[in-house]
Amino acid sequence: MTTSALTALRQAFVQCRDLNASLDERLNTYSQAVRNFIPTYADAVDDLVRRLTQNGAGSNAPRPGEPMPPFILPDETGRLVSLEQMLARGPLAITFHRGHWCPWCRISINALVRDIQRAPFEGIGKPEPLKHGSHAVACHLFDTAPNEAAKETAA
Repeated sequence: MTTSALTALRQAFVQCRDLNASLDERLNTYSQAVRNFIPTYADAVDDLVRRLTQNGAGSNAPRPGEPMPPFILPDETGRLVSLEQMLARGPLAITFHRGHWCPWCRISINALVRDIQRAPFEGIGKPEPLKHGSHAVACHLFDTAPNEAAKETAA
């Protein structure tokens, strides 16, 4: 990739991250920029998504509004915390991301942080306003430095 293409892709990332639009529109706009600047990479991602879909990836995952099964994950300091412990602090939004280096993940986390600050928390049943203590957890699946990732992800 040329330096000018890399610069243009970085600019597209910032534009999409800050776009006043739905998350879907932001992600699709960035995906189109990648398709324009790195078409072979976009084709490889499309192939991967197609194979995952054909093999039912995610088909057993809980749907919005369904309860999550119990689990334990490391927090931003590496300490193990359970779903039960996190829910004791208040309503919870959990999202899984590849890492702080992934532009799509960074756009998603940025949107989550902005939305959760201004929108009602949609729990099971009737949506209720965010309560003091509501929080979001972003789990980075491939990060080796969770503290640094947590600080930089939404930026």
